[in-house]
Amino acid sequence: RANVAKMALEAGADIINDVSGFGFDKDLVDVVAKSNAPYILMHIKGTPKNMQKNPTYDDLLREIMQYFIDKIQYAKTFNIDENNIILDPGLGFGKTHKDNMEIMDRMQELKSLHKPLLIAASRKSFIGKALSLESPADRLEGTLAITALCAHQNIDMVRVHDVKENVRIIKMMEAIKCRRQ
Repeated sequence: RANVAKMALEAGADIINDVSGFGFDKDLVDVVAKSNAPYILMHIKGTPKNMQKNPTYDDLLREIMQYFIDKIQYAKTFNIDENNIILDPGLGFGKTHKDNMEIMDRMQELKSLHKPLLIAASRKSFIGKALSLESPADRLEGTLAITALCAHQNIDMVRVHDVKENVRIIKMMEAIKCRRQ
């Protein structure tokens, strides 16, 4: 929301994370434009009230990519610096378990948009379903596997709950990759 983003920036925040792609508050675009802060543009299908009621796609990655292209164009009409835009495919936001797994398998395709990519999979329900784990607190290993995959595929950012463990995974993956250079 625009008022929350504005107050957070005034309090020292330096990034705006928007789960709606400017869709829930028409005034947010002005706050983003005036702040020149990095802006996380997340894909969502529907709203939090209805997004999980049978979400369907004809071509999941194509539709997510078109959404990003359209939203980036929209942002540019408000003089938002497109170099400040970070893309988040919105795991769990209007996606089925199968959709989330497909995004993880094909996330490298999103890099073709030439924007930093954020993956926010930490403790999400699709991990629980894949590993038969009901409690989000039990999903650390699944989250770490995704973080390792992201590090291996040079994904720019991951948003996680268990920072220490995820940082260690990334450091290990980077150590392995640096050996190749």
